Amino acid sequence: MGWRQLRDPLTMRKRAAVALPIVAIAVGVGQLVEGRAGEAVVVLGWVLLGPIAVALGYGEAFFVGHGRGVRRATMILILSAIASLATCVILSTGVVAGSGPGIRAIRAIVTLVLFALLGLLVASAAALGFGLGTGYLARKIAERSTDEWPY
Repeated sequence: MGWRQLRDPLTMRKRAAVALPIVAIAVGVGQLVEGRAGEAVVVLGWVLLGPIAVALGYGEAFFVGHGRGVRRATMILILSAIASLATCVILSTGVVAGSGPGIRAIRAIVTLVLFALLGLLVASAAALGFGLGTGYLARKIAERSTDEWPY
């Protein structure tokens, strides 16, 4: 994979769409594994969430910038925000508290869902920001005459 492929938004979208579920599953499995290894996998997954979600959003921004997928990105943004708040409430209220094997599995599933929802939330926000923002900047640059630019 060369650097030129990373500039292509469609390639970024495809690779990030594959990477997000893989890392989400790794975070869920990391919740099940006891000890430092499980914690390391979970921390690494949360660190990788940002770049993967932004890469997915950058790929979606290509379509948003061309007038396709704005409603979809907006709906995913709203629904993932609501669902991630509900998932945070489930994790923080102690509904999945305890250390039994069944409880650990439920907590791992809820964490996996939260991870995926936050990934979609960041990706949708990035898609709307990149997709709609580039058109806005292009219009503003075209509106300015050459005399208004600072030297």
